[in-house]
Amino acid sequence: MNRFKSLRKKLITCTVAIIVLTALLNLAVGVYSSYQGITQDVRDDLRSIGETAQVAIGSSLDKMKADIQTVAISDEIGKPGVGRAELLNTLKKQKSAHGYQSLSLVAADGTVVSEDARLDGKNIADQEYFKKAMNGETYLSPTMYDSAKELCVIACAPVTNSNGYRGAVLATYDPLVYRNIIKNIVIGKTGNVFIMDKSGAVIADVQEASVKARKLAEVSRLKLVKSGQSGVTTYRYGTGDRICYYAPVKNTDGWSIGVVAPIAEMTSSIWFSVFGLIGSSALCIAAGVFLSIAVAKSIVDPIRKCVGRIVLLSTGDLTSPVPAVKAEDETRTLAEATGTVLGRLRRVIEEISGALNRMANGDLTVVPSDHFAKDFAPIKSSLDTIIATFNRDLNQINASAKQVSAGSEQVSAGAQSLAQGSSEQAGTIEELSSTIDTISEKIHG
Repeated sequence: MNRFKSLRKKLITCTVAIIVLTALLNLAVGVYSSYQGITQDVRDDLRSIGETAQVAIGSSLDKMKADIQTVAISDEIGKPGVGRAELLNTLKKQKSAHGYQSLSLVAADGTVVSEDARLDGKNIADQEYFKKAMNGETYLSPTMYDSAKELCVIACAPVTNSNGYRGAVLATYDPLVYRNIIKNIVIGKTGNVFIMDKSGAVIADVQEASVKARKLAEVSRLKLVKSGQSGVTTYRYGTGDRICYYAPVKNTDGWSIGVVAPIAEMTSSIWFSVFGLIGSSALCIAAGVFLSIAVAKSIVDPIRKCVGRIVLLSTGDLTSPVPAVKAEDETRTLAEATGTVLGRLRRVIEEISGALNRMANGDLTVVPSDHFAKDFAPIKSSLDTIIATFNRDLNQINASAKQVSAGSEQVSAGAQSLAQGSSEQAGTIEELSSTIDTISEKIHG
């Protein structure tokens, strides 16, 4: 603060700095609050969408299980005495009715009977889905490769009809069957819903390539997503950070659903708030600068005038007028105080000058007035002392003069007596000289 040589600059600089800092702080708080509010809304929306998607996925999976179970309980399956051609025809009809890619009957030893030549005759006794079916469980697989090395989704259920057949029915779906469940769920422009299996491979996604390649989901790297819990998290992606709602898919083998939205896209509306806040902050700063200049001028100008008048006073000028201040604040008080100081100094100096002039003219009856108040009192005391001392010294001089005058008269009288004695002595001498002359003549005569 000491580096400022101008009060006006100091006031303007400090005021503008406070305004700018306040505006920037408000801008930062506003942007942060808006960002947090928007991201929280996105989190809530993703959670709602995810919960809705879970219901849709659960319903679709239940329907898929119900369809394969319907086939499994059909009396046409495993019917005793039915030839191969008739069985294949039955499987073909059921396949068409339920929209399968293929439908097969699997014996208890794992041998496949299918109208699909790629699968017919294969043995799948070692496959997990077949083992589970033989244990009485209806199984839906993630995307996987069948025994013919084709990517698909497998549904397998134990035969439970009244024929007493021991085996299972095996259906394969298009690998994009799960994608069809979630493809119409829209999350902004680039957000999406996906399903991944327990290994983290994508089994349902808007992008077909991700499903067909069994691409590992980026979010699968997060252990929390695999923990079977639900929540909202953020993770890094090639095109930018994303927000993801994750939750387990019920009645599956460790599957998870994710609802993803790019943070940049979801928070893009914040820029309207940011630009609005920047604009309002700029206006506030501009208004603050203008007002600070005006206020600084209203404060500094009267002070500057008063300082100028005091400088004139320091050079001995007691007659120049005090600057007028129209304001009703302390600057007016300063101007009035300056005028009061000048008035009192003027009266004191006039009092001293008048007293000295009267004393110079021989008037020693001067009595100082009451203008010498407080710290001016010593001046009045000094004047009183000077006048009293001067009177005393003049009285002493007057008395001495009278004494000198009386001594002079005495000296004058003595001088006159001495002169008279001298005259008488001169006459006596003349008579004595005449007598001597007479005696001398007589002696010589």
